[in-house]
Amino acid sequence: MIFHFRNIIASLLPLLSIGYFNAIAQKQFIFSDKDYSFKLKLDSVTENNWGRPDRTIKLITVTRLIDHKIIQTIVPGKNYVNENFKNELIIEDINVDGHNDFKLFGYQAKRESGYLFWLFDPVKEKFFHDAQWDEKLTDAYVDSKNKCLRSMTKVSAGNYVSVIYRFIGNKLILLEEEDDENTNADSVLITYRKRTNGKMKLIKKIQVSQKDYEKVGKFLMPLN
Repeated sequence: MIFHFRNIIASLLPLLSIGYFNAIAQKQFIFSDKDYSFKLKLDSVTENNWGRPDRTIKLITVTRLIDHKIIQTIVPGKNYVNENFKNELIIEDINVDGHNDFKLFGYQAKRESGYLFWLFDPVKEKFFHDAQWDEKLTDAYVDSKNKCLRSMTKVSAGNYVSVIYRFIGNKLILLEEEDDENTNADSVLITYRKRTNGKMKLIKKIQVSQKDYEKVGKFLMPLN
């Protein structure tokens, strides 16, 4: 009888586990600033390569806090959130226009993971998304003082590209780009381009020794 009972429990464990993960999946998480709240509905669970559940955000409900009115519902692109649900949605002024925007950790075909970006339109009082931003800004951080976004990406072993972007209206404009490539064990090729008169132009291309590389430093606009 005891053996039979144990067999029943064992047979139910997979179902209990599914129920547990589904219960987690239906949870809602709320992020907010002083003006708006963002309620994230988690809808499904899949198992990742480490045997842990990955959750998917199916809906983002944006509510204006002053009158508790829902102003927008957003169906995000392909995304997943980790087990601890930390830093999945970050609220910050991405385009440095004085209004908070937000980014959501998601999925990108080229890089497999990164952030998906929504900017706030104060006239329409809506958040809008452009896939171009996801691809270009996924590693970027906001430099509020210089009103720009900075990013450094590892292209390959020994090859790093640093860029500076700025939003002009709703357009993301590349201002500066520096490509530092280890051509061999002893030297680095530095290629620096800057937007001049509306076009990206080659400003400097030099090869320096590894010893002098740190002395030369970055040609990009300094981070004040």
